[in-house]
Order: sequence, then structure tokens, then C-alpha cells
Amino acid sequence: SLHAEDAAEREAELIGLTQEMITRAQQAGTMRPDVSAIDIPMLMCGVCATMTHTKPHFDWRRHLELIIDALRAP
Repeated sequence: SLHAEDAAEREAELIGLTQEMITRAQQAGTMRPDVSAIDIPMLMCGVCATMTHTKPHFDWRRHLELIIDALRAP
């Protein structure tokens, strides 16, 4: 359908722009060399899932902090 094609085009554009930012960060030495744009949606889903929990031990800010630290270059 036309809607699905439009969504696929937008997703491809977003992945391309995300990859450009990742490549720049990697070239600057601030991001791990093995990260790619296709990793980001999975990581975002994890943080979003944590945000829906109201239990105190599910702190989405802590989860996000760990993810950002994991993306940094050693």
C-alpha cells in the first residue's frame, strides 16, 4: 500500500541520517566502532519499555545512562 511504502521510505531516511551521525561520532573517536544505525531502535525500545514501569527499581534514566555509556568509545 501507499502508506506502507511511505513509512518504509521514512524509516530508510531516518536510518540513513542516524548512520551519518554515528559515523561522524566514530570518526571523532567518541563512539564505539561497532555501533550501527540498526542498533538504535532496539536500544530505544528497551528504554521505552523501562519507562512504562512504575516500580522504583526500574529507573529509565539509569537504563539510558547505561546505554549511553555502552555506546561510548573505550
